[in-house]
Amino acid sequence: MKRFLICLLVFLSATCLAQQKVSRASLQKSQYYWIYMGYTAVENGKYKDAIVNYTKAIQLDSSFSEAFRYRATAYCYLKNYTEALADFDRAIKLDPEDAASYNARGAIYEELGTLIVAIKDYAKAVEILPHNKHYKENLENAQDKEAARNGKK
Repeated sequence: MKRFLICLLVFLSATCLAQQKVSRASLQKSQYYWIYMGYTAVENGKYKDAIVNYTKAIQLDSSFSEAFRYRATAYCYLKNYTEALADFDRAIKLDPEDAASYNARGAIYEELGTLIVAIKDYAKAVEILPHNKHYKENLENAQDKEAARNGKK
């Protein structure tokens, strides 16, 4: 993903160079620029800055489901689960086949102790991407926790 974002920013920069209009302002009109800036902020542990950048990407294109997923992830780093859940909900509404958002939302519900809901989200992620080992492990672990909670193990 990091490589893709860097390539995209290079492409956007090259496009601007080709048009003889190299300016930061022209790059800032692209939601991909703000996604890259948000990603860079996350890499540097600046989660609040990342949220600001992802919000700018969303303002430029409110149908960009990945921007909601990325911003939700930044909220998770800050343990702001209410905002994270709202953004994962938006990402899923925009892209119902977004397995990563289901899996991440499941992790929040698991963290909050709402295992039944977490299991549903993990199961949906596995349904969408049945060969993803990480999603399967999350589902199995949550199912084991729920079984132990109910005295079934």
